[in-house]
Amino acid sequence: MDNTESYLLLDIGNTQFKAAVFQGENLMEKEIFNKENENQLYSWFENKDFKAALISSSGKSASKEVLTRLYPKIWISDLHYKDAEGIKWSYDNPENMGKDRVASIKGAIELFKNENICVVQLGTCMTIDFIDIDKNHKGGIISPGMSMRFKAMHQYTENLPLSSESELLGRFGTSTLSCLASGVLMGMKAEIEYHYSEFIKEVKGGVKLVLTGGDVNYLSHRINTYNFVAPDLVFIGMKSILKNKI
Repeated sequence: MDNTESYLLLDIGNTQFKAAVFQGENLMEKEIFNKENENQLYSWFENKDFKAALISSSGKSASKEVLTRLYPKIWISDLHYKDAEGIKWSYDNPENMGKDRVASIKGAIELFKNENICVVQLGTCMTIDFIDIDKNHKGGIISPGMSMRFKAMHQYTENLPLSSESELLGRFGTSTLSCLASGVLMGMKAEIEYHYSEFIKEVKGGVKLVLTGGDVNYLSHRINTYNFVAPDLVFIGMKSILKNKI
């Protein structure tokens, strides 16, 4: 990867577009766009110069077509699980695995080489993946994310209000709103800590707990075990993959 050239990484999630520009190993620029305003993303990168681009998308998007039209001469690729070289996947059909999960696992391995790792993504859904020291993906879990849990309790009951993470000041709630917030936040905390502790029992040596995703700040300080917050974990993985492809 040429340190003088710029490379575009585009992470397309369920609700947001996240874009990053790297020069060599250096993150030069990062932006987040609401998925409802896709044209803002295109306006942002149409006057920039890139040598190559890598796209991770959780669904359909016109981004590759737009990039190809704006930059007909650069190398553009969609991320594929096979691009994360060296990882032995446990999934029966790894092509069905979320691209952001693939990238975050690759990013965690880049940060913590020769370590057992538990990777937690806190986004629309919460995902937890387990990777041993030999880069064997041991499996994972998918459960509702923070916003989804709040909305579910509000939408599927007649009397419960829509709460949020800001309602919880202590550990336990003292009102309906704060009890709902406690249920969501403390439930997610317990879920993470349980799966982390179970993985420790299965492997030799310690386990690095790596947290990433949009809701990471609401949970990282509540988790009892020491953890590493890596907000750019997906981009770290994508950058490593792109470096091996061009």
